[in-house]
Amino acid sequence: MGRMKRSFLTLLFAVAACKGSAPFDPRAPRPAPKVEHAGALSELFDKGAAPGTIALRPLLAKPHLYALGPLANMSGELLVWDGTAFTSRVAGGRVVVATESDVSVPLLVWSRVTKWREVAVPDDAWEPGATPVQALGFHATDAKGVWTHHDRNIHVHLRTLFGSTLGHVDDFTLAPGAIVRIAWR
Repeated sequence: MGRMKRSFLTLLFAVAACKGSAPFDPRAPRPAPKVEHAGALSELFDKGAAPGTIALRPLLAKPHLYALGPLANMSGELLVWDGTAFTSRVAGGRVVVATESDVSVPLLVWSRVTKWREVAVPDDAWEPGATPVQALGFHATDAKGVWTHHDRNIHVHLRTLFGSTLGHVDDFTLAPGAIVRIAWR
């Protein structure tokens, strides 16, 4: 399991539709969150195969894991939220979301986060009417084709809090009052 060797900006964020926030000072000193990954998207596309070579269970043994990746053979998506592994697969023409720990993935990007800083989205930023969600995203300017798609700097998975949907997201907007949590430690 590797860690990117080059220097890059890492942003691990969570999105939840809720009120209240703590002051955020982006200039405050802090250690950069450690983001690790195993596998690479470009390899999966080049090989045309995506066997599950990375077992999730050992990573879940330590607390505060946040991770995302595709399931083996691209059969669905994985989102790990503070140590709880959620999966989604299409079955019978609909998305089935489950909690599973014994899965293998061909690609995984993760971090262990014990402290978050909250930033409130301004009330006049977007239209109201959004569904409450958890979204986990990783950002890096030099990870294209590694753990982001070749034309993106970010990889995001989203889960509705009602548990009916989970999957990869290319674009989304936030509702007024949403809170963005940025990994702090």
